[in-house]
Amino acid sequence: MFRKHLSTQRCKEIVVSFHEVARDLGLENAYIAMLAQHMEINKGPVLHYFKDREELLLGLIEYILEHYLRVMISERSDVMDCKVDVIRFIEDLFGRASIVYFDDGFLYSCYALIYRVAEFR
Repeated sequence: MFRKHLSTQRCKEIVVSFHEVARDLGLENAYIAMLAQHMEINKGPVLHYFKDREELLLGLIEYILEHYLRVMISERSDVMDCKVDVIRFIEDLFGRASIVYFDDGFLYSCYALIYRVAEFR
């Protein structure tokens, strides 16, 4: 149980670091070697959790989608009684806080992966 929790935590650390590298260099230019350099580790631990770059990309997409899912199922999104609630929900979903996860270039790179990687469809 404890080991599984560490494994999940380590995977998330790797995905978050990969997101930072991809955001800085562009998704097309982010590779496992650059991720390892960014994390100041060898490639071995990354490859222990993710067999290749595509699997790491899938982990990244899941991480970003989880962010949006948390916003969508938050307490505030259950009942929207007025225009202010709807505007607040839209700001939470697409506002400045979400820019941390997506910028335009990153979004279009993810979209382009749909046509190159079958698992992304």
